[in-house]
Amino acid sequence: MARFSLQRLLWAGPLVALAAALANLFFYFISRALGGQYLLPADVAGTQLEPMPAWMPALAALLLGLADALLFAMLVRFARRPVTIFLSVALTALIVSFGAPAGLPAGTPASTRWLLAGMNVLTALILTVGLLALSRNRSS
Repeated sequence: MARFSLQRLLWAGPLVALAAALANLFFYFISRALGGQYLLPADVAGTQLEPMPAWMPALAALLLGLADALLFAMLVRFARRPVTIFLSVALTALIVSFGAPAGLPAGTPASTRWLLAGMNVLTALILTVGLLALSRNRSS
């Protein structure tokens, strides 16, 4: 059975959160360079669209990564099967996260929805794999 270190999570959590934020920025700029558009509603009615700033997905990934690390640390400390619970929560969160792009107003381009969904998958993979790999004790 794999053992996880709370001390390793102290540095692995912020590192993985930063990696996810940087990966989202990379994804954003590469997809924009290839012609992808990130158009979001500028008003509540959704009648006008404006470009999404690059900092939005990066900040979201950074904050989500820190929350993920905190959740995993609590599971490692208090749960009998922290990995099983963490993977279940991560998969559920990924599925729920698809509601945000799908719930954008009807005038939002499909390319924006797909690109945002791609960012969700990228973030989930980096955070989940990164936290599990980097917080594992090397001696076990």
